[in-house]
Amino acid sequence: MSKFDGITPRFCEAWERQDLEASLEFIHRDIVYSMFIPEDVVPFGGETRGKPAMPDRMKTILEQFAMVRFEPILFRKDGATEYMRVAYEFRHRMTGETIAGVMRIITRIDSGLLHDWKDCHDLEMVKAFMRLIAYKANEA
Repeated sequence: MSKFDGITPRFCEAWERQDLEASLEFIHRDIVYSMFIPEDVVPFGGETRGKPAMPDRMKTILEQFAMVRFEPILFRKDGATEYMRVAYEFRHRMTGETIAGVMRIITRIDSGLLHDWKDCHDLEMVKAFMRLIAYKANEA
């Protein structure tokens, strides 16, 4: 069990294991998932609405990236809102290149499930990484 008491850390534990089924158990049927990275930077960026759309989005991420690390490092609750910092490292499956950093996650919990999810990344770092893997993929 997580050292943090919340729904978001429990989702993160399942996600780090790349356990799609377990991860989806924490998702509300009316979820609004916002990754503040434009779709022209990563195909799974932008916004996804509703639990039925989440498995495809999550599979796309896992098909392209291996989860090396997805570890909650800070957590706090304020009513139904949970705030997290997550240390991550993802390996791009095709090129073997890795990106590591810290992201912020802000979630709103409804009926014990993740209802509103916001992923906040260092956009310029992600853009640079995507340029690197595009270059490496073209070399192959």
